[in-house]
Amino acid sequence: MVQRTLRIVQTIEREGPGLLAPLALRRGWQVRTCRLWLAEPLPPLRPGDAVLLLGGPASANDGPANANSRIPELLDFSRGLLARQLPVLGICLGLQLLVKAGGGSVVPAALRELGWFDPLGQPWWLDVTAQGRHHPLLAGLPDPFALFQLHGEAVRPTSTMAVLAEGRWCRPQIVQVGPQAFGIQGHVELNGPSHLRWFREDPDLWALADRQLRPGAAALARLQPLGERLLDNWLDLAETYVFSPALR
Repeated sequence: MVQRTLRIVQTIEREGPGLLAPLALRRGWQVRTCRLWLAEPLPPLRPGDAVLLLGGPASANDGPANANSRIPELLDFSRGLLARQLPVLGICLGLQLLVKAGGGSVVPAALRELGWFDPLGQPWWLDVTAQGRHHPLLAGLPDPFALFQLHGEAVRPTSTMAVLAEGRWCRPQIVQVGPQAFGIQGHVELNGPSHLRWFREDPDLWALADRQLRPGAAALARLQPLGERLLDNWLDLAETYVFSPALR
């Protein structure tokens, strides 16, 4: 029997896997975390692996000149994931790495999307596209739905990538980058401890804490079942690949 291992690539301590690790453990996956902020090496990849690329304050456009940057290494790693067609989910920076590794680009966003609410005081709504409407990754999700956001850059996918959901300010939000590769700009993995920690530690959220932390608790309660459903959908897709020799 193939041993399923979820390999988590975590770039910064406060941005962890949140909801996903407990879901994977309950489904029988081994979970292994690569902690880049401790200078750990990127993980080897084996049959039965799936990969979670998490977010962080770096840019996918950072180069070797940036002190301690591991972005060039992460881009090479992402290219390898796409070439081998291993199941991968990129969140925030992870999405941007996958899109750039696949030939797309990462550009400054027209509007920095931060926290729970847009400049009009509305949630950061996402609309499901025609390509996403019957996609198994979004099965059981409402349309539209809202996510927590924390980014100042946006992706420009190639014509071969499928945009499954779009934002009203920053357009591509959920992208199928390759046959087994998906990326999400917003944070579906957010849970209670990470929610509090981000507002306490992330400089981009400090100014929003007074206005967003308390109403954000109610928004988080609505997000968590949605996030668990989407992450479960991704694990379903990953398991289909891992257990189907015809797909590998």
